Amino acid sequence: MFRALIFALLLSPLYGESARKSFLPDFDDGTISFYLDNDIFSGTDRDYTNGWRLAWISGERQSLREIAPIQRYLDYLSGSHNSTGLLKNLWGFDDVNNLKYQYGMAMTQLMFTPESEDPIPPVGERPYAGWLGLGFSLHVSNEERIHSVEFTVGTIGPDSFAEETQNSVHDFRNIDRFEGWDTQIPNELTFNIDFNTKRRFTYLEPYDLPLLPLSFNGFTEVGSSLGTFRTDVRFGWHMQIGYNVPVDFSDPRLSPTANAISWNDDSIPTKFSAYLILGAKVTAVFHDSTIDGPTFRDFETGVKSEKFVGEYFYGFGIRYKDIEFSYVQTIRSKEYTTQSNHQEFGSLAFRIRY
Repeated sequence: MFRALIFALLLSPLYGESARKSFLPDFDDGTISFYLDNDIFSGTDRDYTNGWRLAWISGERQSLREIAPIQRYLDYLSGSHNSTGLLKNLWGFDDVNNLKYQYGMAMTQLMFTPESEDPIPPVGERPYAGWLGLGFSLHVSNEERIHSVEFTVGTIGPDSFAEETQNSVHDFRNIDRFEGWDTQIPNELTFNIDFNTKRRFTYLEPYDLPLLPLSFNGFTEVGSSLGTFRTDVRFGWHMQIGYNVPVDFSDPRLSPTANAISWNDDSIPTKFSAYLILGAKVTAVFHDSTIDGPTFRDFETGVKSEKFVGEYFYGFGIRYKDIEFSYVQTIRSKEYTTQSNHQEFGSLAFRIRY
């Protein structure tokens, strides 16, 4: 059912005389990103144990007419031209006539396991859960801020192929498989709309110090997820400091709207960058199907999600021309009430622009 729905979305018809001639994305220019989260970097294999996201985002477009049809619908939620008055007032732009557009697609898989490897997880430990989703996003920006909206259809349960993914990795590493996947949260289609708005700040640009191209910039962000997979509100900030730091809105970690938002070449005097990353986020959680269970099926997980989750992260990034790599380590507070301790995991991000 999930695969049939994805096929139908990809074959959705055009609308309006001003639509692009093809419903397929325009791959002439853009950025490909790959994100990998794993707690192996912290020496554990539990709770949020693995996640990956493969994302493509277009280069800048000057008009909505250059955007693929599926993503163009999202402009009604972006705070720009076609949004309602309420949304424009809530997070809209001061001037909707001077905006740039990017659109993208992403495939994401998340994996969660209990702390023990018992065939039946002990009471109070996180249930086995996997999620697989296909997202369609629109990103609207000016020089100071960017608004991202992503619609994602996915599935939680065996159809997410989380068990097969973990078994393949464990077999490759020659370690024992987890035997409790038969108890995982059952299949259910999920639908989510994710919002994220970022405001850029710059304290130091490469040209400010003679003979020393140091940079210090970042962004604050406010986001929300609404849907059957996850519903939350989050606040965070992200900071970069180093040598020729790119001025952009790119995410160093896997997140609901994670993408490599193209940098401004004029902001960096050389082709090489090296920088440190520091950030934090606080999330108010209203529903998390990987902890609280599916929305429309009767399945008792035995655990309850924490209402507030905090985290901070630190790491580094390097860039050469159109290739960028980063690594950050995240320390996250408990996500469910009976969790024995906080969690740590590492995040790799690789981006290439063409």
